[in-house]
Amino acid sequence: MVNENLLKNKDIYTCIKERRSTRFYSDKLISLEELSYLLWATQGIVSTNKAGITFRTVPCSGATHSFESYLLIRNVGKIKKGVYRYLPMEHKLLFMFELDELENKIDEITLDQPFVPNFANKAAVLFIWSTTPYRSEWKFDITAHKKILIDIGHVCQNLYLASESIDAGTCAMGILVVMHKKITKPL
Repeated sequence: MVNENLLKNKDIYTCIKERRSTRFYSDKLISLEELSYLLWATQGIVSTNKAGITFRTVPCSGATHSFESYLLIRNVGKIKKGVYRYLPMEHKLLFMFELDELENKIDEITLDQPFVPNFANKAAVLFIWSTTPYRSEWKFDITAHKKILIDIGHVCQNLYLASESIDAGTCAMGILVVMHKKITKPL
């Protein structure tokens, strides 16, 4: 599923050590193969047991996997701009709709960022995770919400480490995560 030649850095120690939130972008696009790898790293299914429970690349309390991944795609090879939903069972993207003035919409939803204003509208792709709480609540009752928050941390950290392994930058925000190719020199 993952072409290991895509990885610029296979050493986990270096990926952890070098991982940073980056807010400065190059104009390089993210390839479809790179996006596929990042989706696999954050929600990918490794195996399924006889009961239909999925085992994924990220840990999840009780294998409840309450998250949905949505993407605002701006600059990914061979994919038109728009809003997509990731279908992990099929490892496919579902095109939802085009978004007029995508960069302006991104500015609206990311509010004012104090360090680098409007940096998210230059990202190649933005990952947006939503949750369906009942997927965990039926099993964990009142503690489900705490577990959901811990679990999304696992998902986001996998995105950071996978991004570092392909030399792409990531910056998590409380409302979404942006992805881009790193620039070689700071501005």
